[in-house]
Amino acid sequence: VVDANRAKAKTLDLKPNHGEMIKPSELIDISGAAGLSLHDRRLYNILIRHAFGPDLGKEGTHFEVPVSDLRDTHDSNDRLVQSIESLMRTIVTISKPDGSTTRVQLLGENNLADPKRKRGTLRYEIAPALSLMLKDSTVFAKLEIEVLKAFTSKYALALYEAIARRVRLDHVFMERMSLEAFRDLLGVSEGKLKTFGNLNQYAIKPALLE
Repeated sequence: VVDANRAKAKTLDLKPNHGEMIKPSELIDISGAAGLSLHDRRLYNILIRHAFGPDLGKEGTHFEVPVSDLRDTHDSNDRLVQSIESLMRTIVTISKPDGSTTRVQLLGENNLADPKRKRGTLRYEIAPALSLMLKDSTVFAKLEIEVLKAFTSKYALALYEAIARRVRLDHVFMERMSLEAFRDLLGVSEGKLKTFGNLNQYAIKPALLE
């Protein structure tokens, strides 16, 4: 697979290897996703993996995935609906290369019960404004699917994605973050784990261990 970080190929033109998914950096280095649970994040990764390709960057494109493919993240349709609605309510802030920031909805319109199609499928679209941003993505993370399934902490999942997004960058050797920015990257809810001691004990160390 061509290293898009170096060749500046478009992320959505790449082909993931067997057992992995490719996730655009625009969906990793985001602010405002602290309310998402581990189940929500797992579901979103499956939706992105299923939709991945040039069509992911086309505004208004709908995708369809069997509900059976989502069973690893949810043990009931009620719980699945809760995660879908959580993704729809989540507005994240994405920093653009020109220094500006854009606020977008993570998940757009979707349908679990259309009688015109086979039962047991989820039809969905990525929010149009987000699709337009992903169209020009050139930085990404390669994520091992079995590793994603194994995490029991959303902090570990977020840390894994953040490191995978940076591992092939040949022009960045160190990155400094404020404590608040790192809490945001891990998805720590506002008002929780305010001190470094608590953040380290209850989020960073468990994430590193996983």
